[in-house]
Amino acid sequence: MTRPCGCPPDAADHVEPEPDWIGNVPIIHGESERPVPGTSHMLYGYPSIPDAFCLCGHPNYLTCPETWGGSVMDLEIRSA
Repeated sequence: MTRPCGCPPDAADHVEPEPDWIGNVPIIHGESERPVPGTSHMLYGYPSIPDAFCLCGHPNYLTCPETWGGSVMDLEIRSA
């Protein structure tokens, strides 16, 4: 079984997907609100922001193979 994020089926750090919705269109790749346990640390005496799961369940949305190549939708915003 292939997951949409490229994680192997037995990956221990993968979680269940949490698609975000724009109307009735599911967005399945991008930053989730769920932090990845164990990824926050102290930086200059302050806690840093932890990595977040991708909406598809990959343990770091910036390294998810489909985050930037979007298998569902690509968006482009331009100013007029």
